[in-house]
Amino acid sequence: AGTFPRQDAHIVDVPAARSFTGPTPHASFSSDYTTKDNITGLTWKSCSEGQSGVTCATGSATLYTWTNASNAVTCGSNLNAANSGVGYAGIKNWRLPTAYELATLLNHSNIGPAAIENGNFPNTYTSTYWTASEDVTNSAKAWSVGFPVTGVGPFRQLKTNSYAVRCVAAGATVYGPTLTDMGDGTIKDAANNLLWQKCSMGQNNDSTCSGTATIAMWGTELNYCAGVLLAGKTWRLPNIAELRSIVDNKSSAPAINSAYFPSTAGCYVSSTTSPPTLNFSIDFTSGDEFPASRAVSTCNARCVATGP
Repeated sequence: AGTFPRQDAHIVDVPAARSFTGPTPHASFSSDYTTKDNITGLTWKSCSEGQSGVTCATGSATLYTWTNASNAVTCGSNLNAANSGVGYAGIKNWRLPTAYELATLLNHSNIGPAAIENGNFPNTYTSTYWTASEDVTNSAKAWSVGFPVTGVGPFRQLKTNSYAVRCVAAGATVYGPTLTDMGDGTIKDAANNLLWQKCSMGQNNDSTCSGTATIAMWGTELNYCAGVLLAGKTWRLPNIAELRSIVDNKSSAPAINSAYFPSTAGCYVSSTTSPPTLNFSIDFTSGDEFPASRAVSTCNARCVATGP
């Protein structure tokens, strides 16, 4: 099992058009349905474990503890040995997804029944799914992703809890953001083609980001980012996928690379909203992602620009 954050080389963290194909029946094994993510290249089992059929209406999602979900059977040998050893849908590298992979399925703009493309992933269990990623700070916990109507990105849960499972087939080339301090108050992430504000809103633009980060209303933070003058770029509040890309869940807090983003603490807000009143934030003390009311001032802000 991997730790979070963990990305596959084909994962797209920056904004991209969402595009899925499926459920598609296999040409020879017509009861095996898969859904292809045309952006990331990941192939997903269309139904949650325990469900089957083109609309995943047969059966119900099976709930597993993390130990049972992450073993080599649930998304491994059970699927890889299917169809007399040919593999489910003719694929033999099924596994439990990482936290980053599963989070790419979240669609925060969907109004239900689940925060996902429901036509491509029918009858999705509108609660929590396990990932393969363990919490490096607490061996009793692992990372999960929630698909209720609001959607909840990676957050930690006790391994003894029971949640649903969706299996994925893909390679496992791991990488992280490629960070460079540009010496002008900005941090370049070449891997994701992003330029980050080194210091938080309210801090001084110096090498240690001295001063105190400011917590403000969401609208104020949007306006603040739009007015940032750094490196000749057009700045904005990051969406939740962009903000997630700089999470670094180390063995100790904060969950970010402090060499590049000093004096980072607490939660940071994104531009991603969920109707009618929520927006999504990440707690960089732990790495947990969560929805909160846009009418309540609770989080800090760090701005981003597209392109180095």
